[in-house]
Amino acid sequence: MVKRQRGTATGVSQGIVASVTSCGAIGLRLAGSPHYAEGDHVELTSLENEYKWTAEAAFAGEQREVIFFKATSSWYCEERRSSARYPTHMAVTVVAPSEAYLARGTALDLSEGGMKVAVPEEPAGKDVRVVLTETDGLSLPCHIVGISYGDDGVQLHLAFGELPVDASRFVQRRLADLKVIAERGRNLLGNR
Repeated sequence: MVKRQRGTATGVSQGIVASVTSCGAIGLRLAGSPHYAEGDHVELTSLENEYKWTAEAAFAGEQREVIFFKATSSWYCEERRSSARYPTHMAVTVVAPSEAYLARGTALDLSEGGMKVAVPEEPAGKDVRVVLTETDGLSLPCHIVGISYGDDGVQLHLAFGELPVDASRFVQRRLADLKVIAERGRNLLGNR
């Protein structure tokens, strides 16, 4: 999907990716043959799965009914969390059985719908299991919905799959504990 940004003619067009050039421009075949001119800025949004990935881009040219855009920002996944997330520091092991990936890491935050985990390197696939070190092998099925990179490694942004009952109970108990800690911290800061 292509959405024109402010300052240019408004409109939303949908189409399919026709090509990607060696310089990184994305060529799209858009429905309705919309016209773009030099200086037009757009938002490109991937609608290929349930996660909405977006990048800002600028018109780069047109050739044989293919319109080219050059990204002016990196791709990002729009925040879709409907529940609060709480900082944590839990030792975990991330496992991707389909590719023999195994990495020790740290859970950095937790919410009802997922968690963020720091690991040394990213797995190639999108489906992983997070094994909680402090439990007797309790495993959380997850899907990678985003990845961010830093000096200290990779952060996997994970959405929970269907959690087994014991895993769901653990997450709920841990969230309740983290919420109490967060509230006490706010109260301490408010009393200064």
